[in-house]
Amino acid sequence: DMSSVTSWTPIGASNFTWASNALTCDSGKMFTGYFDGQGHSIKNFKMVCDNATAGAAWGLFGGLGAGAVVENLVIDKSCSLEIKATAPTDCGVIAGMMWDAKVRNITNNAAMKFDGNGGDNKRMTMAVVGMAFAEADSTIISNVVNNGKIVAAAGGNTKNGGTAVHVAGLLGFGTNHLNSTQIVAVLDCVNNGDIESATARASGLVAACNRYTHVRGCDNYGDNLNTFTTSGGARLGNITCITGAGSALYDSRNFGDLISTTTGAVGGVICLVNSDDNVLDGVETYGRVISDKANNSYKGSFFGQCSKAAAIANCVCGGTVGMYNGGAYDVVEVNADNYFDYIGQVGASAVNVTKENIRFGTAK
Repeated sequence: DMSSVTSWTPIGASNFTWASNALTCDSGKMFTGYFDGQGHSIKNFKMVCDNATAGAAWGLFGGLGAGAVVENLVIDKSCSLEIKATAPTDCGVIAGMMWDAKVRNITNNAAMKFDGNGGDNKRMTMAVVGMAFAEADSTIISNVVNNGKIVAAAGGNTKNGGTAVHVAGLLGFGTNHLNSTQIVAVLDCVNNGDIESATARASGLVAACNRYTHVRGCDNYGDNLNTFTTSGGARLGNITCITGAGSALYDSRNFGDLISTTTGAVGGVICLVNSDDNVLDGVETYGRVISDKANNSYKGSFFGQCSKAAAIANCVCGGTVGMYNGGAYDVVEVNADNYFDYIGQVGASAVNVTKENIRFGTAK
């Protein structure tokens, strides 16, 4: 019972610089030990991050370093995470930063609220884990369930790329070292938390699979409502917003709705398939996809846009796609005859986007 705690210094408080796909720990000492919650709960833990130092990692744990394991813990619904940071910060209920570490068998019931402002063109993250980085070993998030609702303001950041604000149910930003092929793995996880955000990147599972981030056996049931208004629009997907080099999605499903009240770029599974070496295998989506973008112009029931020769197989697309239209949705229910007309924007190089590789289906 943490009701007597009025301020919090994260375990493994530390500060990082991520630049040119390399990560350095500039100050502090990462936690590199073993934390076993043994199935117990933390209650009444009101985490408020008001960090003012750029590059901080903030949460129950700040930085988890090489070999660290955090497992078997429940964060009770009486807990909460509120981000009021005034400098770029990676924030997570469990950890702000993971580096060659493991988080597993965690249930989070705490609500998350982002009301920070680290400046325009400055990446900030919020999820159960803020940022995960792999270099000498795989970084693994497994058997994590998020039930907490996520609410996020824009944070003064107008960018929709890697320097945007990233919020998600499980992981904000996954990436690896430039010279490494080790992966960030998100395995057998579930998000049930709804998202209401004005940020450029928001996803039920992983906001950005930036480099060598693999999502396998995960399900999203949360709805994703986005009001990002900046010209160029948000980039939104309910499994992830983007897959960069070496990233892959396997055997994962989206059941949640994805609704942009503006002209956000949207896809039920993913917004942007961004590398020829990406893999999408056994991925399914069944929710509504709504945005005032034109159909198949960075908008689709499966992806927003794919112009890459990514390997795609055994995928299923269902659900609804349409215009927000001031809240009076103008939608089309996809079916076996028309689903491929609304699947998303397909470039000439996307040779694996076929009816054989993405078939129509309904949720079981």
